[in-house]
Amino acid sequence: MRISVPRSSLAVALVVLLAACGGKKDEGPPCGAIVDHINELTKTLPGHENVNGDPKMGTDRKQMIGLCEKRQYSAEIKGCILDAKDTDALAICLRKHRGEPDPNAAPKPKPIGGNSPGTLPPPTAPAPAAGSN
Repeated sequence: MRISVPRSSLAVALVVLLAACGGKKDEGPPCGAIVDHINELTKTLPGHENVNGDPKMGTDRKQMIGLCEKRQYSAEIKGCILDAKDTDALAICLRKHRGEPDPNAAPKPKPIGGNSPGTLPPPTAPAPAAGSN
């Protein structure tokens, strides 16, 4: 038995399938959630008590969302910000966005005597014993 399917239905199904598979990349949480979380973390800092919408602060949520969008945080950075439990963790996320190293990370080994990191310099001849001249 043969089933007949109109070509227009196949075209619609193909478009829907392609849209589902190759859709927009994950942009992470929206900037509104990012701004709200940053405000929550920073509200205990001096001068930040009423940052959200206080005209005296010279900023409001809408402006902060615009700044977040302008900075084009990756989904990874947005996730990092939302996972931050304090301002220290938030600062690490923002440094990561700027490409700065994490000051709490273990330092990378330095080359010894100009050799590759982690290798020892070539051996030297032993010093002559005292009185052997």
